Amino acid sequence: METVWVLLAAVGLLLTLAYLYLARNLSYWQRMGVPCLPPSLLFGNTRKRILFRVSFAEMLEELYNAFDGHKIAGVYEGRLPRLMIRDPDLLRQVMVRDFDSFVDRALIKIHPESYEENMLLSLRGSQWKAVRSISTPIFSSGKIKAMSHLVSKCAAQMCQYLDEFVIGGESNGEVEAKELFGRFTLDVIGACAFGVQCDSLQNPDAEFVQIMSKFNEMSMSVRLRLFTSLLIFGSPRLARLLNVHFMNQDTVRYVASLVFNAKKERDAQHGNTRVDFLKLMFDAQAGNLRSAGEQAKDLFEKDALLKEEDNKSSKKDPENTVLTDQIVVGQCLLFMLAGFDTSSTLLSFAAYELALNPDIQDKARAEVLETLEKHGGELTYETLNDMPYLENVLLETLRKHPPVSRVERLCTASSYKVPGTSAVLKKNDVIMIPIRGLHLDPEYYPDPLRFDPDRFLPEERAKRSPYVFLPFGSGPRNCIGMRFAMMSTRLAMANLLKGYRFETCARTQHPYNIAKGGVLLKAKDGVWIKVSKI
Repeated sequence: METVWVLLAAVGLLLTLAYLYLARNLSYWQRMGVPCLPPSLLFGNTRKRILFRVSFAEMLEELYNAFDGHKIAGVYEGRLPRLMIRDPDLLRQVMVRDFDSFVDRALIKIHPESYEENMLLSLRGSQWKAVRSISTPIFSSGKIKAMSHLVSKCAAQMCQYLDEFVIGGESNGEVEAKELFGRFTLDVIGACAFGVQCDSLQNPDAEFVQIMSKFNEMSMSVRLRLFTSLLIFGSPRLARLLNVHFMNQDTVRYVASLVFNAKKERDAQHGNTRVDFLKLMFDAQAGNLRSAGEQAKDLFEKDALLKEEDNKSSKKDPENTVLTDQIVVGQCLLFMLAGFDTSSTLLSFAAYELALNPDIQDKARAEVLETLEKHGGELTYETLNDMPYLENVLLETLRKHPPVSRVERLCTASSYKVPGTSAVLKKNDVIMIPIRGLHLDPEYYPDPLRFDPDRFLPEERAKRSPYVFLPFGSGPRNCIGMRFAMMSTRLAMANLLKGYRFETCARTQHPYNIAKGGVLLKAKDGVWIKVSKI
């Protein structure tokens, strides 16, 4: 009997210790006087998401709306505390004015030496500043213009595919827009990043298409290991032990081989003048790429600049200013990661909204045709600048259907008092920027579920803070490829509007259900539309 009692006591002690360990972070915000919802032991405030009852986007929207009237709110993701900042003035404060206290993204480092953790997205401190400074000229207007003809070729291939296989095929013009634009985006990435002409719409079985389209696939086994190691135990070391990766390793190895083979080939072809992302990365690696000295257009763009004084520390260490082959591969992975799902999501929901709003579609098409007539029928990089309404259509799509629902920043200061609040962050605390919540907040966008491109007219934008529209993030750590993304999506949509009409069909869902898997916005049953020739 005594043995039984000893055993029970030992089990009780273990359970008590386990409870104390799991619960130790779950009073963090309460002790600080920050408004928060009561967390559960294992799931924090994310139970419905972890159990796949709601999507990632819906969970974040619910959390944002739960704190109406508050500038900040405490959230628990599993055992991990996050500070949600809902106030646009505070967002600018922490993202821009106090950028030195939030230099890094809050991405967990599991395999620091891996290719994927050498993406600009993942780099930290002086190394990030150095690589950002070296890489910025790659996305200058001049360099993007030089790559625009490659995007135009991909758009022409997409139109040919629509004519032959969609409109002229058995589907009677009905097409799943995410799949269509996903293939177009893959063609753009192949051409502009790797110098590969894959024509994935007509050659879906090509090696490049098959391997690259699986880059974000994550098996249930990996998901379980990820949840156990990071959300329950908060341990990157355990995640490393369990061999957790955020990207498909077959794709990572394939991209690395593309980069190394391309470097050998281009070293042997000294006269190769093709301008693509890899060439620009190799030029930057050799120190042959210089900034075009472009000026920021407005306050928001100025806020995104990495000031010279912010970059001094990175220049003191020569090792931090070198683009190693590993970092070059990392940036190619980032081009894929940041470009594929986000651009195809933007285009698919833009086509969806134009199908639902034929008056807006007609207005956008009229602008495209009028501009083409003025420019002799040529659709070029310069032509796009005369299509402000088309750009507003895409911006409104990003507002209503943001592909990324939130971004994060890591507190890099030893201590940071959030202005005007009781919150005092310590080093490695994380702030959450609730993009979807801000975009759908009726305080900033009246009738937020209505699709209205006129919200982005200059006079309308002047009425609200630029920090309530953050599809590409904010501050110096915003999306470096923002202008390339807007160029490629505008070119694609202009090409389609000049010759095709978008309509709803029997499979069009309005409203659509959001897929519960993954973290990026995705329609559960696809984005179905009908495409017809004008």
